[in-house]
Amino acid sequence: MLQLRKESSLQPISPEELVELGLSLDKYKNTPVEALKLLKVLDNKTITALLLRDTKIGKRLTAVNENPENSSAPELHSQIAGMKEHLKKKWSFIYQ
Repeated sequence: MLQLRKESSLQPISPEELVELGLSLDKYKNTPVEALKLLKVLDNKTITALLLRDTKIGKRLTAVNENPENSSAPELHSQIAGMKEHLKKKWSFIYQ
């Protein structure tokens, strides 16, 4: 179960760092352990609406594979799906 963090514990992110995280998500979207690490980093960052839109991080988030064909770690993929859903809810104010 995901725990929501207080806003004060979130760290700011630079545009460059967010772009780098997006590129890493593209690279590791089919590697569950690495993808989950990246999603957790994103969850610990304060990302402005402008950065979310400019970097299109949501599209990269969608591309992360949560249901691979030959899954040897279903719990890991469940965590990835949960984290993706959490981030989508966290960022939903941007797209309303």
